Parts: sequence; structure tokens; C-alpha cells
Amino acid sequence: MEKQSEKIDQNLKRSDSLIAEIQIALEKNKFVPDVTITDEKYSLNPFKLEKPILKNLFGSQYSAVDTTLFNNRHVDNQIDTVFTFKYGSSFIEIYKNSSEEFIKNGFSNSDTLDLNRGLSYGMSKTDFLKLLSNIDSISNSHNNFRIKNPEIVQNVDFKFVNNKLEYIYFEGYSD
Repeated sequence: MEKQSEKIDQNLKRSDSLIAEIQIALEKNKFVPDVTITDEKYSLNPFKLEKPILKNLFGSQYSAVDTTLFNNRHVDNQIDTVFTFKYGSSFIEIYKNSSEEFIKNGFSNSDTLDLNRGLSYGMSKTDFLKLLSNIDSISNSHNNFRIKNPEIVQNVDFKFVNNKLEYIYFEGYSD
């Protein structure tokens, strides 16, 4: 048990620098939504990740990967892991417990991470709005869109600059 605790401490120390870089990137791109839209389809993970997620990400061209271990708050003596894969200024975090893995958070401002549901980097705001089912209620003058899930706490932020998609930030459900 002591070795496991030491390993957790070492991983937490290594994670500090990567977490600091991510926080700086997010701070630089601080997001304030002009409009918030409730849409189940587009509030889901915007990144195209094939299952098994971790196996495929470990085979990808990431520039850094880090792990954070923590105690599962629902199951005694179970250690869960968050894997953070960095791709230049983009990142994706995967949560893994003993039975499942899913995306926890992600940020991308380039095509290093493929997108789902007709989304693409650099797409026009007009094309983006056409994808949404409630387009009539959305003004084309907005540049910062937050799409939230109606069932769970989960958001996707879309930032447009000069009418082109600049970046996507996904905040997944985290228990």
C-alpha cells in the first residue's frame, strides 16, 4: 500500500506542470458565452474517439501524456485514473475506472483531434448554425456559443473569430 501511495504522489507531482500549461491555455482563451443553447446531440463529446479510447489514444501522435490517480469516492480501495493527452496546445482528458473509460474534458484549436457530427475546424458560423435544430432563435451576430446537455451537467463551448470556428472546449460529466 505504501508503494502505491508513493506512486500516486510521484504522478501528482509530474502532473503539476502539464496541468499548469493547460490552465494557462484555458485562461488565455477565457470563454464567456454570448448565447447558451440546450441541445442533446451537440452537447455530447464533439471529438471523434474510437473505442477502446485509451488504446487508440496511446497509438496517436500526442506530444505528452500524464496520469493522475485518485481514490474512487464511491468504491472503497479503488483507484481511478485521469489520462491527459496533449497535442500541441490541444488536450483531451480520459477518465478510467475499473469498468469504463470516457472523455472528461477536451480543448482543441486545430485539426489534431478529429471532430464528430459534421463539425470541423475553421468551419463558418453559418454552417455551424445550420447544424443546430433551433437555428431560428439564434442570431448570427454571436461569436461564443455554449451548448449544454438537458439531462446532465455537460457543455461544449464553440468560439468563432472572423466567422470561423477557432476552438472547441468540452466539459464532460464528472462524478
